[in-house]
Amino acid sequence: MKNYYDVVIIGAGPTGLIAASLLGEYNIQTLLVERNASTSEIPKAILVDDETLRVCQNMGLEKVMERVISPGGGAEYFADSNSTTPFAQVKPKIGRFGYYPRNKIDQPEFEKTLYENVKKYSSVDIVFNHELISFNEQRDKTSINLHNSETNESLMVSSRFLLGCDGGRSTVRKLLNIKLMDISNKADGSSFEEPWIILDLKNDDVKTRNTAFYCNPPRPSMHAATSKGMRRYEFMLLPGESEEEMLSDDVLEQLVAPFTNYKKENVVKKAVVRFNALIAEKFRFGRTILLGDAAHLTPPFAGQGLNSGVRDSYNLVWKLKLILDRISDESILESYEEERRDHVAAMIKLSVNMGNFILTTSKKRRMIRNTAFSVMSVVPPLKRYVTEMRFKPKPICTKGLFVDIETKEKDSILGAAIPQPNVLFSDITYRLMDYALNNNFTLLKVGNPDSIHFPEFNKELFTKLGIKEVTVLPSSYLPHEAYGETVITDTEGVFNAYQNKFILLRPDRYVAGIFTSQQWNEFFGKLENTLQMKERMVIKESSLQHNIS
Repeated sequence: MKNYYDVVIIGAGPTGLIAASLLGEYNIQTLLVERNASTSEIPKAILVDDETLRVCQNMGLEKVMERVISPGGGAEYFADSNSTTPFAQVKPKIGRFGYYPRNKIDQPEFEKTLYENVKKYSSVDIVFNHELISFNEQRDKTSINLHNSETNESLMVSSRFLLGCDGGRSTVRKLLNIKLMDISNKADGSSFEEPWIILDLKNDDVKTRNTAFYCNPPRPSMHAATSKGMRRYEFMLLPGESEEEMLSDDVLEQLVAPFTNYKKENVVKKAVVRFNALIAEKFRFGRTILLGDAAHLTPPFAGQGLNSGVRDSYNLVWKLKLILDRISDESILESYEEERRDHVAAMIKLSVNMGNFILTTSKKRRMIRNTAFSVMSVVPPLKRYVTEMRFKPKPICTKGLFVDIETKEKDSILGAAIPQPNVLFSDITYRLMDYALNNNFTLLKVGNPDSIHFPEFNKELFTKLGIKEVTVLPSSYLPHEAYGETVITDTEGVFNAYQNKFILLRPDRYVAGIFTSQQWNEFFGKLENTLQMKERMVIKESSLQHNIS
């Protein structure tokens, strides 16, 4: 362990592990701190989406993840546990980002895979059995006090940035005295908090790969395969029920009886978990930044808790690199919360609404829901909207580190995550588009090669940002190397609306700008101003002390 790091990460869950890998890719000196003896052995999240798998792909983990992820699988909604025919089904297809939007995982195996990847980076140190005690943010560094639970020793390290990836009970958040706010918008004004019984069984004999929801009163429930013969069962805890009694073997046997035979020796986890809909009042204080569950807590009904943390890491790490490379100053960190808060809030509200609508104990809501699904079954556009999961909020930002040259059109992809179609490469193979990109900025030149060219220009900014040039040809062209160093053909017509234009992609695959050859100088002038905001840098406090009380 060194005395000084560029970044210290508190928490080695999925969010912290992804952040550590991304920092390792950039060769940024990083310390990953975990208070437990290893990555988690307890199953928690059971689903990753297409955006998370895209991040894994761009870290070079797509083949490794095939061993720990069960791709695809839909959802089936049943009236009750005695029903054999679902009244509604969701069968998502491979989505716009190149993967299925629902993929099952066993979180301990998922974390171990991420941990093994982090270990390959010489710039990343990892310590277990170390707990954060306090930190002191000064003008040029943050001093961090850790406690080693094995040796009972305290030690100090310093860093430029501190990332709180330490979960829903985040020590970092508590030390900053940042409050969590309820955003569930419950009609009675109360906070959203639902207790559910969680039961994970190994050697499971239920055959379906789909998630099954049993929706009617009095006790909504669900089950879903995770991996390697394991299945998650969840049952709503009803008012007045004793947690201890409901977790007894006798009661659990009754609860799972409609689905499988209960055997005590097959129990991997049993617990009562309280689902919340909370978001931190702010995601950042100085150079200390909250990510994942430390910044927001999402009910599981849309499967977005873990995935939202991955998006946080992917959004933040490249910005830290710009600062550490002295291209930008710390004011660009304002964009982290600007770009993430609205999308996180939309995901939380989606999860709450899905829980209230699908897994309701209200007979009135049940009637409304059943009527809605009946209408859906005979209205094709509505059916596709539900069955293909088009209701999921799109990853798009309305403000942040983007350059809008022209008035933003209604269907513009500016500020959105770029789709990832299969494209034709110059070796005449079809692969996902990101294989043509890099982990820095990428400039796409879209269109007929006789009509659009990379002009002569000053390469200084390109060199600083590591911009890679990629030519995207119309579907009728072969991707010949004569058209550029990296050439692909858009065989699916994804970029038809952007012919003879340039598209600048950020490292997190969001569209930073769209412009023509005539707008080249104007665009890059504005981009430079967007990323270099040194006059806005203000440090109000010279020393900010945070201690455990």
